[in-house]
Amino acid sequence: MRDTIEGTVVVEGTAVRGIVGTPKHYALPVHEGTSRMEARPFIMDAIKEKEEETRAILSKALEESLRRECV
Repeated sequence: MRDTIEGTVVVEGTAVRGIVGTPKHYALPVHEGTSRMEARPFIMDAIKEKEEETRAILSKALEESLRRECV
């Protein structure tokens, strides 16, 4: 499932949000666990694994947003 994780940056006015997820319908029960299965939080593992890349993407989006608002 890690290979299906996608990320986007949404800029709305001065707000910048990073959205991370997967299109797999069974991802949430796997990540959070169920009454019959222990949680396997793969999304946080993937975010930590790509932390430098994630920070660069969010920094770029924030910088672009600030440039648009401050001009």
